[in-house]
Amino acid sequence: MVNRIRENEFTILGMKARNERDYETAMKYFKQAAEENDETAICIVANMYANGEGVPRNKADAQKWRRKLFEIYKKQFEEGKIE
Repeated sequence: MVNRIRENEFTILGMKARNERDYETAMKYFKQAAEENDETAICIVANMYANGEGVPRNKADAQKWRRKLFEIYKKQFEEGKIE
């Protein structure tokens, strides 16, 4: 069994690390939450790749994460969960 904490806790830990300018740690937490489809974390990961925070600037990776968020919203729209 995998020892996990809730997705939003990873995002909170990421935000704390980012506020302390510990971008590498922040990215680690945000990516954990983003891999579990936390929408806030996905957006932040995309922006961190776009701005080179904690990782080398990489527009392709930023676009990959933005696309993931788009697909989540698209599915929610198609299921009538958002308008």
